Amino acid sequence: MTVPVFIAEDLSEKEVKVVLRSATQLAAEMAAAKITSEEVVQSFLKSAALAHARTNCVTEFLTDAAIARARELDLYFRENGTTVGPLHGVPVSVKEHIRVAGTHSTCGYKRWQDHRFETDALIVERLKRAGAIVICKTTDPQSLLAMETESNLYGRTTNPHNHLLSSGGSSGGEGALLASNGSALGVGTDIGGSIRTPAAFNGIYGLKPSTGRLPHSGLEGNHDGMENIIGCVGPLARSAEDLSLFCRAALADEPWLIEQSIPPMPWKTDVKVPEKLTVAIVWDDGLVKPLPPVLRALERTKSRLEAAGHQVITWDLVEPETAYKNTIQTYLLDGGDEYNSLLSTEDPAVDSVNWILNSFGVKRCSLEETWALNRERSRIQNSHNSKWNAAEKVPDVILCPANPSPATPHGQLRHWNYTSYWNYLDLPAVVFPVTTVSETDVSSTQFDYRSDIERGYHESYEPAIYKNAPVGLQLVGRRLHEEFLLGVLGEIEMLK
Repeated sequence: MTVPVFIAEDLSEKEVKVVLRSATQLAAEMAAAKITSEEVVQSFLKSAALAHARTNCVTEFLTDAAIARARELDLYFRENGTTVGPLHGVPVSVKEHIRVAGTHSTCGYKRWQDHRFETDALIVERLKRAGAIVICKTTDPQSLLAMETESNLYGRTTNPHNHLLSSGGSSGGEGALLASNGSALGVGTDIGGSIRTPAAFNGIYGLKPSTGRLPHSGLEGNHDGMENIIGCVGPLARSAEDLSLFCRAALADEPWLIEQSIPPMPWKTDVKVPEKLTVAIVWDDGLVKPLPPVLRALERTKSRLEAAGHQVITWDLVEPETAYKNTIQTYLLDGGDEYNSLLSTEDPAVDSVNWILNSFGVKRCSLEETWALNRERSRIQNSHNSKWNAAEKVPDVILCPANPSPATPHGQLRHWNYTSYWNYLDLPAVVFPVTTVSETDVSSTQFDYRSDIERGYHESYEPAIYKNAPVGLQLVGRRLHEEFLLGVLGEIEMLK
């Protein structure tokens, strides 16, 4: 990944070299005394400020605290000759609704604009313990429900590759900041694609782990106490290896002794990946056919897999329409009452939130109806597992789009089943960059559209609209097999 031109022009040559390094490289160089934490933090703070000026991606800078902590870590290293942990001195950004001591967590609501907390979320505490330095907090949308990062409190976050396009959501600030090399690692959350959509739209990496695999306590937002579909914390990064570094640090020191929902599973570093993989490809989720750039990315990856001797098979999702409908209803078991209660004439629903609350015909569910939704989810989860196990060639992973399109024009994201389906099944999924939109990605031949939403995606498609837009794909694995999933990603990355 190259640093955006507008930032490269405003940083010194040395600062550019610093912010282009991955978190893994930075940690290794600081451990080898090749660079100081203060130099790293100062460079990223400057880069983050430039990124924010261009994309509106930051809600709070923690400049003084970050520099003070960097100096403490440099002093510790000089006195002890060793680092405090695997993330010693690494600059980290944190999504706004995740608690960081002394900062605000508003979820983009004006009603919560004075919500300020003096304790860290467990994930933040663990990353700090590993040596990470929080340099800023990043934008999320009003309510966290939307897949576009916009609120009346913070405004809209744009895509650094093309400001007419969305940065995604709800971790859209993280996506824009990481893509602008304004942070070395980002902390996001995902209940329907909120890590993976920004990763795909901004051309970076993002991991949604299985529910409970990483620490999740200490977040602000709606759905508190809802256990039908549970969100999860996960990393956004600029390299695949940085995702593993984040997870290893997050799971050090047995966080399951504090947060009971975390399984007692340290991060494994010795997972073996088969020499020859079987990869199942989802070309279409059965609801909205992907646009030409996304299909080209799939074809390109398929060709490279086959050229390397791996087997590729076609895969259809199990009951995608039922899963998508039930997912939306499960997000709004109260019919949207909690969301509406936090909105007001001073803070009306932004367009993306208004569309979600009023476009799906959801209702307030009775207890019995909630149970029925849970039974249906379990049935589809088990059907998916049965299909996976019974395949003539059992897949190692599933490869699929992260969205039907590259980053959408603002206000036009209308389908997220390519990501939310895996939340519904509670399977780990990772997004990685593959290519960018090309003028040769001509419009699809007209076909029988299955919905107005599918028609809207295809009839409005023009390559010029998506100029410079990254195209990412998604790998999906079995539950709690995050290490294996990232191992396969590493193999696929080597095919480039």
